[in-house]
Amino acid sequence: TQLQRIKREVWIMKYGSITTGIIADGLVFNIDAANRASTIPSSATTKAFNTLDTSISGSFVNDTIYDSSTIPPSYAFDGTADYIEITNLNVLNGLSTCTFSCWGKKTASNKDLVVGAGTAETNSIYILWYLNGYVYFGTRATGATGFNINKNFAGDINNFHNFVGVYDQGIASLYINGILETGPTSGGPSALGSNIDETLKIGRLGNVTSYDTTGNIGPVHIYNRALSANEVLHNYNALKGRFGL
Repeated sequence: TQLQRIKREVWIMKYGSITTGIIADGLVFNIDAANRASTIPSSATTKAFNTLDTSISGSFVNDTIYDSSTIPPSYAFDGTADYIEITNLNVLNGLSTCTFSCWGKKTASNKDLVVGAGTAETNSIYILWYLNGYVYFGTRATGATGFNINKNFAGDINNFHNFVGVYDQGIASLYINGILETGPTSGGPSALGSNIDETLKIGRLGNVTSYDTTGNIGPVHIYNRALSANEVLHNYNALKGRFGL
């Protein structure tokens, strides 16, 4: 109906759509609770979809919920075996350049905020690991020399922040809220290992229960290329208004 169409248009203007203004070139994965193409806004939602390929979807595990109480809506995790699992991502193996981005907030200072690929602690990429006052970006892949960069970050809890890891042929960079904080740092492999497990978990790293998120995660973006500093800042500026920044 016309009323439904108007409501949807207002919702999209407020929370964003597929065309949120972020860089599109190289974007291969986009899950966003505030995007109607990604998640149906209902507490009964048990799936989240990659808006670029809806055949790639994530299942809600345990008490993971679509949280409409946050602005914008997000995915909520209680720190006890909650996560979203995407088993058919198929975009990570062997990449020599890539970019990972996540918006999230912790709701307990001593807990994690995690997005990681892999079902085990090894053969994995921790796209984002915010733990004990540090933000980490790196791999624990046995099929390739691992790398790890980190930055001390005393960001306030209960507020969203944007974390971005950029990997460019063995050189890694870490951005927080659009600003380069660590890197470029060399020493990693020229490409991610061919045996990277492409099971992406939003809210957990691998099967390690001690790395469970207590907090909320909003948009998660993966690019198959390394974004420039200007592009990272562009994406931050495109979405920061949604988070009151």
